[in-house]
Amino acid sequence: MNNDSSPVINETIQIAKGTSVLVVVSLIICIFTDAFNLPMILGFLIGGAYSVFNFYRLGKSIENMFKMPPAKAQTYMTGQYFVRLFTTGLVIFIGFKVDFINYFGIIISLIFPKLTLFFSEIFRKEEKP
Repeated sequence: MNNDSSPVINETIQIAKGTSVLVVVSLIICIFTDAFNLPMILGFLIGGAYSVFNFYRLGKSIENMFKMPPAKAQTYMTGQYFVRLFTTGLVIFIGFKVDFINYFGIIISLIFPKLTLFFSEIFRKEEKP
């Protein structure tokens, strides 16, 4: 992360902000549904942190892909996809196997970057004349 003004860093920061807001909102909802406990908190925190990290890795993969010849880029992106898929499965598996982490919090948090992108695009369209 030697270039702080790179688009990947900037977008990841925006995703981290949106994901953090959604984690807090989810935990507030858990308070009102009696699901607020340490495993749920850890599930949302781990899932949120992992989903931001996964978004960052996707961005870096795309950034690196553009520096490669097309044939190598396709192989690279396919490999990176399977690494991200495997690590996502591993994080979910850990959520199911470890008693003090709630898998539901992890799984729900994995969609937060997508929701952040969706809502940020809606607000960007509203800002345009």
